[in-house]
Amino acid sequence: YQPPWLGLERHRKAGAAWLLARGLKAKADDIVVISGAQHGAATVLSALTEPGDTVLTEALTDPGIKFIAASRRLNLRGVAIDDQGLIPDALDEACRAARAAALFCLPTHHIPTSAMMSAARRKAVAAVARKHELAIIENDVYGPYAANHPPPLASFAPERTYYVTSLSKSVVPALRIGYLATPPGGAQRLVASLGASSWMASPLMA
Repeated sequence: YQPPWLGLERHRKAGAAWLLARGLKAKADDIVVISGAQHGAATVLSALTEPGDTVLTEALTDPGIKFIAASRRLNLRGVAIDDQGLIPDALDEACRAARAAALFCLPTHHIPTSAMMSAARRKAVAAVARKHELAIIENDVYGPYAANHPPPLASFAPERTYYVTSLSKSVVPALRIGYLATPPGGAQRLVASLGASSWMASPLMA
């Protein structure tokens, strides 16, 4: 039980290699080893939000985010979707209607519709987030199942996206290890949240 809470250096380098295979280029210094994607999303929201803040999601979304929102006393607001997931104009309208702390979304194999957001749509969503200075939490746990998928949303807005993935869905369920890529230089911002939740992901598992 000792720092680094972000994960051992060799484990973070392994995470960088895993993410590169998913189409995301990230430095090991910007990667946090997490205990699954749910832990990663909770860690980010703990660091970025205060009780009462609004978090945007797709109109239909992963039920896991509801547990996080309830525990943090966050307000979830659904944004309209179509067969490609989030609609950029609807996201823009939601941001203008109420100040939001973050957007939580699943661009690849969206839950529960399995929608796949195109590269052009991801670029448009990133532009809206940049316009409104909105942080993005991209859940990509199902990315490894998608052949020829577009680049992660994080590649279009790296300065504001927290990219979360896990080996639990794609390798083996019992392996509660995942990787969280932060905006450049953003990993240290999560140390307090990691220390409060699990101290650090299991080095043995990693």
